[in-house]
Amino acid sequence: MKTRKLFVLPAICCALALTLGAYGEEKQENAKAEAEANTEADAKAKAKAKAEAKAEAEEKAKLIFSKDGKTITGVKDKGIKSVVIPNGVTSIGNRAFHDCKNLTSITIPDSVTSIGGNAFSDCSSLKSITIGNGVTSIGRWAFFDCSSLTSITIPDSVTSIGGRAFSRCSSLTRITIPAKFTDEDVNKWDVPSNCKIIRR
Repeated sequence: MKTRKLFVLPAICCALALTLGAYGEEKQENAKAEAEANTEADAKAKAKAKAEAKAEAEEKAKLIFSKDGKTITGVKDKGIKSVVIPNGVTSIGNRAFHDCKNLTSITIPDSVTSIGGNAFSDCSSLKSITIGNGVTSIGRWAFFDCSSLTSITIPDSVTSIGGRAFSRCSSLTRITIPAKFTDEDVNKWDVPSNCKIIRR
């Protein structure tokens, strides 16, 4: 009986060793796979950050800034077709994009708090504009003669819009505005008579 036990014990030890060995190998393989996945994710994140930095640099190269870099005062080429305002910009100056007749789209980030007077006046090809949730004021004549603009959404953050802001926006058929703005306010903006006003 003792002899049988002596034979069984090594067999059990051997099986246990094999099991532990297999477990160790599986653990190593899992750790290796996880490390490879993390490396791949890091590479993708770096590539994305690099692409974003390049895109931002390209956008900045199109624009003219104030000394502190916070205000856009103009563009280097009036033939500019699209713009994504870089994060960190706080204001778009008066007449900054005036007469950019080839400009079709612009995206304004949440960092921007003000859009100056005549900022986009005579941008006759402008069809798409996204206004960030940080904007509080839009100046007089800001979108004067943006004759290709069909709709625009004013974020809740906006508290003032200057007179004739949408004058001669002949294609404007819909404008979405915060409920705080009255009919009297809308009349001052000189929107087209057939433009649908949506309050939210």
